[in-house]
This record gives sequence, structure tokens and C-alpha cells, in this order.
Amino acid sequence: MINQVEPNISSEDIESVSQYMQSGSWITEHKLTKELLPQLKTHEDEWLGFRPTLPDFLPIIGPSKNYKNVFYSFGHHHLGWTLGAISGKIISKMIAEEKTNLDLQPYSSIRFS
Repeated sequence: MINQVEPNISSEDIESVSQYMQSGSWITEHKLTKELLPQLKTHEDEWLGFRPTLPDFLPIIGPSKNYKNVFYSFGHHHLGWTLGAISGKIISKMIAEEKTNLDLQPYSSIRFS
């Protein structure tokens, strides 16, 4: 069994990765890896991108602070496809003004205000 550890990522870590990616150093390291391990298969489609997430790793789910007819559901930290259906169900209950059996306060958009 593999023990999973919660990530402890700071804003400094994110900034460091961002600067590294912008510097282009990863391209040099990628080329070096190919030189050191020539037996690795080559492929044409390389992609690297950041996924949407928030500093506390929780999505925002709920109504807008400023507009009564706007509801948010984003920032699912790589789990948008997985959590999309349940998030949609939660939002639909909010729009219909029905109660949910969840405490949605931790997902409020005003937590960063």
C-alpha cells in the first residue's frame, strides 16, 4: 500500500516553478535526458500546463457575492471531470433554493475577500 501525503505547497513554490518554466531551463534538461537515455522513445506531442486551482486547494462552489443570478463552480484542482456532476447537482439545488446536506461554507467565493 502506498502512503499518500498531502501536498504542502507554498506560494513561493508556485512562483519558483513558474520562473523555472518561463526560463526555458526545462527544455535543456529535457534534451539532456534524451542524450543520457537514448533508448527512450521519442514522441512529437509534448505538453505542459498548469491546471486551475486555488491557494487552499478547495474549489469555489456557490453564489456570487455581487450578483444574485451568478453561481460559481470552478477550481477543482485537476478533478473537474470527476467532480463536475456533483458540483452541478449542488449548484442546481442552490439555484432552486433547495437545501443540501452539505456545509458549503468552506467553498464560498467570499473566503478570499
